[in-house]
Amino acid sequence: MEKLCAKNSQLKPGKQLPEVPYKLTDAAEYVIAPMMPYQPIPDRDAITIGYAGVYSTFLLHARKAAERYQLDPRDILVELGRRKAVAGQEDWILDVAQDLAEARCGANGSHQSVAESPQRKEVPCQKLNR
Repeated sequence: MEKLCAKNSQLKPGKQLPEVPYKLTDAAEYVIAPMMPYQPIPDRDAITIGYAGVYSTFLLHARKAAERYQLDPRDILVELGRRKAVAGQEDWILDVAQDLAEARCGANGSHQSVAESPQRKEVPCQKLNR
């Protein structure tokens, strides 16, 4: 949308369409915004997206997987970045979460604590269904 507005402003006077920016912002307000499940805010998870170098579409899936496996979503996002995940590989998120949960439990099945976080809960390890 920004590119369309910028392109319109680069046109010669008389060729510009003054209503274009208004129509585009109207579309964003009335069409796109209601379809978004949440508005992006700069919280610690969102900032981790930039740090890890992963796509913002991973965030909601990482949060759901983190809740399911009692993990910190930031750990999932950083691991996805380490594995160089790209757009369209959202299915990796569950694999990464399962791998992290298994690593947290260790080979013998006893809980091994990782970095302390208010989001993490001390839960006993159980066999994960793949």
